[in-house]
Amino acid sequence: MAGESLGHKSYLQWAREATWGTAVASTRRGGLIESTPTLQTGVILDPTLDNSVSRTAQYQGRRRVRARIRTRLDYESYGLFWDSLFGTASFGSLGASTTGAGPYVHTLTEKSILNSLAIQAIEGDIPTGKCSVLEGAKFTGVRISGEQGDGERGLCYCEWDVTAEDYAEDQTPTGALTALTAVPVLTQEATTQDDGTADTVKLRSFEITIRNPVEEEGALGQVQIEEPFRNDFLEIKAVFRKIYKTKTLHAAARAFTVGSPKLVFGSAATKRITFDIGTANIEVYQHPVRGYGVVLQEVTWNAIKDVTNASALKMTIENNQASGTMW
Repeated sequence: MAGESLGHKSYLQWAREATWGTAVASTRRGGLIESTPTLQTGVILDPTLDNSVSRTAQYQGRRRVRARIRTRLDYESYGLFWDSLFGTASFGSLGASTTGAGPYVHTLTEKSILNSLAIQAIEGDIPTGKCSVLEGAKFTGVRISGEQGDGERGLCYCEWDVTAEDYAEDQTPTGALTALTAVPVLTQEATTQDDGTADTVKLRSFEITIRNPVEEEGALGQVQIEEPFRNDFLEIKAVFRKIYKTKTLHAAARAFTVGSPKLVFGSAATKRITFDIGTANIEVYQHPVRGYGVVLQEVTWNAIKDVTNASALKMTIENNQASGTMW
């Protein structure tokens, strides 16, 4: 059957922009699990009365573009996504730091300025050989999650939230790009499961969310938004679920005890990711009984800036990718 849009033909390509909203040729390529770009056009309503039951006129208003992209959590791929999310000290420059000479250690901490990417979305190969482009794409958040299990449940996932200046159709994608070899993070590879207390009960599942609140407003004389910038504090939360065996987390929640939740996946210097939350408090605690079986505890930690890490969340990626291929 010719001319059909088929999901298995989809993938992403991207590069960091030098100027917000000015698309550039892609330098990286990677797969996707789901992609939901949304182009929303505001409507300006004319309230004029003219002997009509229905409204007689409406006009184009502001145009907003948002996207949610779901990928696997990977030890080597999507480096620029992480760098764009955590921020930089100077627009257009790398915010992360890379040390070592193989294996390499890539460190990400919070920075004040958000870089933008041009993301080429090949969506079912429609039109054939063409793509749509998210221009001026800034990452406003991510939800990292994983749960024990087999099948697709055994992977860790990232759900990225993006806001963009435009979503251009019928563009020509950059050719001759090859994705890095997939090195997915499996939930069974968790080597450190620190729930923020001294409790040693292992986790059943986790979620870490990062939110970059941004200003998304327009200006007179244009339908597109101005460049988004931070307009509130960075938000970091971690949700852990585990078998209810001790009262440790319950007591910590009641005492508003400061904790340092930490997750590490991978045990080798060539394949390891660390999520390090240095200072946090429990804002939600529960151990609901929902039937005959095992009772689970669930806690939500809310992080603030940690003095030692100089960030509410410090992320470290260790792999064989030098800075030139990682970012």
